[in-house]
Amino acid sequence: MIAEQEVERIVLQNSGLIALLVGRTLRRCPRLPAVYDYDDLYSLGNIGLLSAARTYDPQRGVAFSTYAYRCIEHAILGALKREWDQQIDCVCMSQIAGEDDENPIEDQIRDTAPDAGTVALHRSDRELLEAALEGLSDRQREVISSIYFEGDSIAEIAQRWRLSMQAVQKQHVLGLKALKHRLRGFGIRQWTD
Repeated sequence: MIAEQEVERIVLQNSGLIALLVGRTLRRCPRLPAVYDYDDLYSLGNIGLLSAARTYDPQRGVAFSTYAYRCIEHAILGALKREWDQQIDCVCMSQIAGEDDENPIEDQIRDTAPDAGTVALHRSDRELLEAALEGLSDRQREVISSIYFEGDSIAEIAQRWRLSMQAVQKQHVLGLKALKHRLRGFGIRQWTD
């Protein structure tokens, strides 16, 4: 464990690495997320340098500056990546194609994404199914949930529970029959996509 005074000395001696990486980041990424500016990147770099100073192990045979460079880079680019992953840029296809027609390109491309009404319907379907699942035995509910909500196969469930595939399949069939009965009790006669 390095003493705090030693960590502070190392950070002060290597603070130039932060400015170097912040400058390089600004050149490579001219469109930063709106929430970040130079000072924010510098602060993130300080966090990375402090982390490097506290975790550096000279026994690994790597120079501190090399190790610190990677820690600073990881702190800055990691924060930017998390922010970029949360942002959605809306760009009109006509802007990309440079068109200004009466018939924009986005009207010519078929939209295969579900509309909000379909998404809401599927959510209510799922809620209805979850309510119907409440009346099943624990095993049946687990099998149905694992297969249809989590995407597990019967073989995976059998292996996890240390049962034969036939035993899991039997619970699956019994669960589906009970689920069908429960859904009929909710007034649903036929399930459609």
